[in-house]
Amino acid sequence: AASFQTPVLFRIAEDLGQMQIVLAVDEADIGQVKVGQTASFTVDAFPDRQFSGRVRQVRLASTSTANVITYPVVVAVDNTDLSLLPGMTVNAEIEVSRRDGVLRVPNAALRYKPTDAEAVAATPRGGGGFADELPKIASGLKLDASQQAAFDTALAALRERAAARMAAPPANGSGGNSLFGRGPGGPTSGGNRPAGNEGAMRQRVQERFNQQFSTFRETLSGEQQAQWDAAITTLVSAKRAPVYKQVDGKPVAVTVRIGAADASHTEVSGDLREGDVVI
Repeated sequence: AASFQTPVLFRIAEDLGQMQIVLAVDEADIGQVKVGQTASFTVDAFPDRQFSGRVRQVRLASTSTANVITYPVVVAVDNTDLSLLPGMTVNAEIEVSRRDGVLRVPNAALRYKPTDAEAVAATPRGGGGFADELPKIASGLKLDASQQAAFDTALAALRERAAARMAAPPANGSGGNSLFGRGPGGPTSGGNRPAGNEGAMRQRVQERFNQQFSTFRETLSGEQQAQWDAAITTLVSAKRAPVYKQVDGKPVAVTVRIGAADASHTEVSGDLREGDVVI
C-alpha cells in the first residue's frame, strides 16, 4: 500500500576505517574555518579519549534552527581501530589559529574591574604603543644595513611625534587617540566613543602610519613589503583592553593588545612581562 514505509534491511558502508564527521558550525565562526585545519573531538562512548581529524570540506548548504544559521563542515577521520561507529554524536573543536612562544594571560584578567577606591590608585599606563612592537616586526624582515638605517630614522620620527602628542593637552578633552596611548586617561579613556567610528579611525591611523614609513617601505623587496604590510595591518586592527598588574600591593592599569584566544587564555602584547602578577 502507498502508506507503508519500506524498512531498511541492509546498510552498506564502503570502509569504516576511513570515516567522516559532519559538524554544524555557527555563521559567526564559519569565516575562520578553512580546508586542511586540524580538528579534535570527543564522543560519549569514549569520554576520556581525544580523537583528531582534518577539515576536508566546508559546505554551502546552510541550515536555520531557531533563527540560528549553521553550516556543515566535513572532517575526515582515521578510524583504523574501528572505535567510532556511524551515528555517534561528536563534540569538536577546530584549531583556526596557533601562536607559539607568546605571552598569555588568563581570560579572567581581562574581565577584572577595580573598585572605586582601587581605581584611583590604578593610574593607566600607555604601554602597547606602535613604537614598542615595530622593532620586533623589523627583526623578522632580515634587513640589510641601508634598510635598517631607514627604519631607525622613521622609528625615531614616530617616537618624537608620539612624545609631542603625549605632552600636548587634548583639544576636545576626550583623551586623544587611543591607539597611541595619548592623554592622561590612557588608551582606555575613549570608552564612550561609538563603536561604528572605531573602524574608520583605525583606517585613518593606518594610512597616516603608511605615509610616515613610506620611505622605509620603498627600500624593501616585494616579499618584505608583503610581510611588512600584513604585520602592520594586524598591529593596527588588534583589539586593546586594560589589564591590572599588582605593583606594591596596588593595581596598576596597563593597556595591552589582544591576540588569539581559547577557552582559558588570551595572547597579549604590551607593557607586561613573563612572571608579572595580574589581577
